Parts: sequence; C-alpha cells; structure tokens
Amino acid sequence: MVQMHNQGSSCLLQELVLALAGHTGDVFARKSAQPDEASGCELVEPWTRDVQIADDLSWVAPAERELMNEVAKLGFHCRELQKFCTWETRACMQSTGSPYRSAYAQGLSELLSVYRVALLQLQQHLLQEPEAPLAGLPFLLSEFRVLLPALHQMTYKIQVQNLRGGHLLHLVAMQVQTGNPTLHSCLLRLQWHCHNALFKQLTSWMLHGLLVDPQQESFIQKQEQQTEATGNPAPDADGRLSSAHPSSNPSSQQNAAQGWHHGFQVRIAALPPLISLKTAESILFNGKAVQVLQASKAHLPGNPLLTQADLTAFGRALQALQASSQLNRTHLEHTVEDIRTTVASRLWQLISEQANLVAYLGALKDYFLLGRGDFLQAFLMESSGLMALPPRPSTAEEDVALPFQQAALMSGVDQDPLFVNITPSILPPEEALPLMERNSNQGPNGRRRGLHVPAVDQWARLNLQLDIRWPLHLLLTPEVLGRYQAMFRYLLLLKRTAAALDTAWSALRRRTSVSSARQPALVPLNHLRHHMAHFISNLLVYIQTDVIEAQSVLLSERMKGVNDFLEAERIHWSFLDALITQSFLDVRQIAQLLEPVLCLCHRFSSLVQGQDAVIQDDLPRMSPQLVSIASEWKLRINMLYTLLQSNKLQGSQRAPSLRQFLLRLNFNGFQERETAHHVQRAQQTS
Repeated sequence: MVQMHNQGSSCLLQELVLALAGHTGDVFARKSAQPDEASGCELVEPWTRDVQIADDLSWVAPAERELMNEVAKLGFHCRELQKFCTWETRACMQSTGSPYRSAYAQGLSELLSVYRVALLQLQQHLLQEPEAPLAGLPFLLSEFRVLLPALHQMTYKIQVQNLRGGHLLHLVAMQVQTGNPTLHSCLLRLQWHCHNALFKQLTSWMLHGLLVDPQQESFIQKQEQQTEATGNPAPDADGRLSSAHPSSNPSSQQNAAQGWHHGFQVRIAALPPLISLKTAESILFNGKAVQVLQASKAHLPGNPLLTQADLTAFGRALQALQASSQLNRTHLEHTVEDIRTTVASRLWQLISEQANLVAYLGALKDYFLLGRGDFLQAFLMESSGLMALPPRPSTAEEDVALPFQQAALMSGVDQDPLFVNITPSILPPEEALPLMERNSNQGPNGRRRGLHVPAVDQWARLNLQLDIRWPLHLLLTPEVLGRYQAMFRYLLLLKRTAAALDTAWSALRRRTSVSSARQPALVPLNHLRHHMAHFISNLLVYIQTDVIEAQSVLLSERMKGVNDFLEAERIHWSFLDALITQSFLDVRQIAQLLEPVLCLCHRFSSLVQGQDAVIQDDLPRMSPQLVSIASEWKLRINMLYTLLQSNKLQGSQRAPSLRQFLLRLNFNGFQERETAHHVQRAQQTS
C-alpha cells in the first residue's frame, strides 16, 4: 500500500475529516457555486461530484486522490442534508413550515448526529494510528456510504416535488421497503419521526375536535370554499364547527346541519399509506362528534357525556401506537374503531335521550306522514273554502295558518308539546309546476335526489316546517326533512283528492234525491266516481298501511337495540329510502302517469259540484266534458296499472307490498279486463 509523507498525510486526513463533516476549504473544495440562502433551500443534485481534492496538490498519488474523492462524497451529502434540516427548522420556528417536513428534518438531524459521532471516532482513530492505511477509510464509513446517498436522493425528491403530508409519508413508506438492513433500520426511524407529526394531528382532532393544519396537509380538510359559496357557517380558526344553537329560523337549522355534514371532508389524495378511506372517515367522525359533545355542555344540562377519563384513555391508546417503532396498520384501525365506538355511543345517548329524538320521530310520523288522521280531517274541513281558490301570493302562509290552528284545537293536537314546533309554509311557485314542465333532472325539491311529487294546483306548494332541538340537526338534516316534506305533500294531495271525490258523491246523492227521473243519467257519473274513489282509497291504504305503518314498526324495532349514532343514521336513512321507493316518488314515469289521474279526479269533482248549483236541464251541456274525462281516465288508469304490473317493479324488493295493492285494485278482475281490452284496441289501431 502506498503511504504518503507523514506530515502531509496527517494534515490531509484532518482536512478530509472536516470535508466529511461538510466543511470545505482549500484542500477539499466545492465545484458548484454557493447558492444564495435568501433564494430558499435549493439542494444540489445528489449524483453531482461536488467535493473534490484540489488539483494543485500534485504530490497526491492518483489512486489516493480517487479514493479520497470517493470518500469525500459523504461530506457533500452531509452538507446538503444539513442545509435541508436548517431550512426546515427555521421555517418551523417562523410558523411557516410543514409539520411533516419538520419531523422528517428532525429524523435527519438525529442521523447526522450519529454520523458526526462516527467522524469524531474516525478522527481519534487517525490521530492514534497515523500510519493506518488510507484504504481502510471506506470500510470505517461503510454504513454511511449506504445511508447518506440514499437519504440525499429522497430528500432531494421531497424538495424538488415539494412533498408534504400524506405524499411525504407515501414516499418514506415506499423507501422503507428496501432489502438493505442498515438502510431499512434507518428509514424506519425516519418514518417514526414523520408519524409523530401525524399522531399530533390525530390527537388534536380525535381528542379535542381541533384541526391543527396550518399548511393544509391533513387528510381532513375544512370546506371553506363551499362555506363562502353557500353562506353556511365555516369552521373557526381551530377547525371547530360553530356551536350556535339553531333557532326557529329554518336557515339556522340548515346551516348547523351543513356544518356537521359538509364542514369537513376527507381528502383521498392526502391519505397516509396506513390509513384506509374507512378509517379516515371514522377519524373524521370522531373529531366532529367530540366537537358536538363538548358543545353539549353549553346547551343541555347534566353531567358531560364525554368525560376526562374517556379522553385520557383515548390519549393513552394513541400514545401507545405512537411509541411503537413500527406502526401497525391493524392496531391503528382497531384503536380508531374503539374510539369511534365510544364516541358514537355517547353521541347517540345525547341525541336519543337528552334531545328526545323519539318524540321528534313521532311528530314527523303524526304530522308529516299524516299519522294523526283526526287532525288532517279537521284541517281539510277548515281549509276547504280557502283551497277552493288559488293561494294569494302575499298572504298565503298567514291564510293557511288560521285553519291549521283551528284544526289543532278541534282534534286536540294543540296539547302536543311538539305541535308548536310545526308550522305550515308555502313553497316557491316553481315547486308546484306540473311534472312535464319541470326540468327532467328535478322534481319538487329536485335537488333532493330527484323526488317527483305530483301537483294538480298551486296548493301543492303547501308544506310543513319543523323546528328541531339542538343537536337533532345531525340526524334530521335538511335532506332528511325534505324527504318527509315530499311525503307530506304527496299524501296531502291524495287526501285532498279523496275528499273532493267524497264531496262529488254528496252532490250526486243530493241530485238523485231531488229528481228520481234523473237517476239513469247519473249512473255513468256514479260509476266513474266510484272507479276514481276505488283507486285513490286503495292507493292511500297501500301507502299508509303497507308502506308507512309497516316501515315505522320496523324502524321502531331496529332502533331499540341501537347504541351507535352512525348505525341509527343508517337505519333511519333505510326507513326513508323505503318510504320513497315503495311510494314510487323516485320513479318519474309513475309520477307522470299519476299526476293526470289526480287532475282528472279534481276536474270531475269540480264539474259535478258546479252542476249542483244550476238547474237540472243544464246537465246535457256538461256531458261532453264528462265523457272526455271518463275516456281519458280509462286510458290513464290502464297505462298506470300496466306499468305497476311490470316485472321490474314486481320482481324486485323495492315494493314488497305492491302485489297486495294490485290485488285490491283488481279484486274482481275488472281492472285486468279493462287493461286487456285497452291493449287489444291499441294493437288493432296500430
């Protein structure tokens, strides 16, 4: 082995040690220009040969020069890594840096500290053994010759691509999958530091409901843009939802619900590698639920549902995961699910017991689903004169409020403590347009998943509003209440139609009693009214008994064993979906056929009642209109019956009681014969 002169060799080796620590000079010099620190952290490409021994040291043998240049690369990598650490530490102190990059820099600093200790040991070794061969240096630094270049490449990629948050974690997780044991161990430690930043955010969110994310790196994101666009309340600077108590103003209730359901969302692109979408949604729910439970202290009396002991247990579980040298995905999911189960149970206790959810569900059934038939009957009687005329645009709500209150007094529902929370309202005029005039993608409140409620006049805009107690807006959202309102308008229209046909029957009976000679001429009218009433009454029985009552019993049974808010939410949504689908409000073709059928019923009733006010000799003058109604009725009802008999409807589980409804319609085979005759005539015509 070639040996250098003792004095020159000693000085050169000391310069080499300084160069390995990242301090260049005249002996080991940088080849690239010094970057301006004000321009930011600009790392030199890791494959650049930036530190080399000076060319004017001609007495150094070429083989030794090549060897020292190769070893000096470690100083270049060390300097670039230290530059990154210094920059990120400074940015963190100025509150402008990324928590994840800062944690990554802490891991690098820890490694560089180990590297500097190794350099001190190397320096001591060279001083104690000045005659040691130069060829032994690569062996003494063999571990760092693997670590520093790999870390420099990864750090350079982070800097160039500006990786943060979940993207940075994905890169580290991918690099951990190396076959080199030394590099694998180092990267695991680096990953642990990065996970510390993740756990700080998880702890803040899941335990305190605070979203600490100054650089927008978390996979949980505040919906600030949507808030500005819709006017809904935004989370505050800490990411908390507004805890203001919803007032009787419906917009306040809607804003509160929007804050819960749309104030935060999961950013799929920012998900860390060990957190699935399902786990992320559980984490999102935990933080929002903690916010509500903490806000409950100000709204509802009693002991707090989420105690300090619960929070301490949650914190210890997360700390145990954080302390692990290698984060286990299964353990993380189990811990998150355990916390979610506890929080969901407390939230359900808040809503079901302290906020009295059962009473509100009962009110929705009684008034929106017309469970209180006595109240509805009284209301129809009191408002019959009012609804005979179109609603006045300026005073419609005030006009309908009076018979609404009178009906409450007559039926006794004014004693119901929740009745004061229910008020009638009038929807905008476009909500009562006929289905054929509406946008093909929307029904009444078409933004609510395309519900198609038939409308025969402007009183189809009559609606109900429910003032709900905090925090029931979490479950009874505007979309949920919109479905109840759609069912109310649909059922009210059917009840009004049935009442109109009853009034027509009374008019026909009075006419028969006045003149027995007119009885043969009134037989077709009585038959037509009977067919109309038969269809409407059976449709009401189907919806109110086979659908609403059956689903209400099922809802009550399922809710008894629930101890989880999310499970209760799923059950309630299933209940609403069953009401909508089995009532066919989501099938536009059925609504388009049903709407003219109901219009024909109202036209028939109006003609019969109008005829009752004139002399009997005028009856033949009305015959062409009644004949036209009878002809169109047969056509429409046969088409509707054919559609309801389709295999698509009867063969699926969407309407399990549909066969019973059709059986009642066709109890004596009349409707089936009429439909078959209609089909035969259509074929002959074509």
